[in-house]
Amino acid sequence: MVIVIETAALHLVLSRWHLWLAWALTAASAASLVWLVRDDRAFAKLPVELDDEALTLRSGRRFAVRVPRTQVAEVRQLTWRDVPKRGPGYLKGSGFTQPNVAVRFTEPLAVKIFGVAKLVRTVGLRLDDPDGFVSAMQSPADAISPAP
Repeated sequence: MVIVIETAALHLVLSRWHLWLAWALTAASAASLVWLVRDDRAFAKLPVELDDEALTLRSGRRFAVRVPRTQVAEVRQLTWRDVPKRGPGYLKGSGFTQPNVAVRFTEPLAVKIFGVAKLVRTVGLRLDDPDGFVSAMQSPADAISPAP
């Protein structure tokens, strides 16, 4: 809603002096709004996946990385008290919400975020079933059966 209101107000103000600039900024705001909606929907359509060999981490349209299970050092549930601080080596992959699961790797992993590579040691995720995810990650790989 803020984008819509701000865009309309800015368009009205700028159109008096620079009509082309008003329309250019309106188009950029519309494109941003479309991207945000698609990114939000991608969180549901592109889930985190776990199979016998690897863990596929996704955060909407921002990044996707496939990590061999052998490179996962730790998986733990988070509360609001122990959410990792932002900094080098940490990637918040939960969008606008607080992460409820942290996945730590045995060694830094190169993750492309919007096409730019970043070395990441820990990823914070927001999952629907954090208990089930932590249990599945702690069980041996051969105990996981593929989804029907």
